[in-house]
Amino acid sequence: MTESIITANVSSDYKAPISGNYDPERLVKMRKIFDDFDADRSGKLDAHEFQVLLGQFGIPLPLDQCIKYITEQTGGSDELTFDDFLAIYPKIKPRSLEEEIKNAFELVDLDKSGKLGKSEIKLMMIAAGVKDITDAEVDFLISEYDLDQDDELDFDEFKKFMLDDI
Repeated sequence: MTESIITANVSSDYKAPISGNYDPERLVKMRKIFDDFDADRSGKLDAHEFQVLLGQFGIPLPLDQCIKYITEQTGGSDELTFDDFLAIYPKIKPRSLEEEIKNAFELVDLDKSGKLGKSEIKLMMIAAGVKDITDAEVDFLISEYDLDQDDELDFDEFKKFMLDDI
């Protein structure tokens, strides 16, 4: 299981926090992390730079999902400013296993239905490196954890899957 997972549960009225919300020492560390991944030194992270950052945190996220996430986080921009980064950093570095699993669930729940369907689970498995997973294997996985037999995994079912996978 990855060390940290990012969540894509955002609203369109997103507002980045001001840098003043962090103590000076923490802000310096955050700036260093941001600058280390700002490969073109533009002062912003594009989707590719963000994807590399996530990869370093053990979060394999396809480029198209990085683009979607950045757009949702910023209200339409295709790059993250430093303040945007400060806003999402707590989501990248969750504090507990429970929070990590919750963040993973929210990330994979692309349609925000509160349940993971076959296509969402297949995308998750592919992103995690299981490139040749078949529909039959996804169906089997769902059947193993789908306690209410609705052919989808809710959060509790997903949590059991994630904990069994450790």
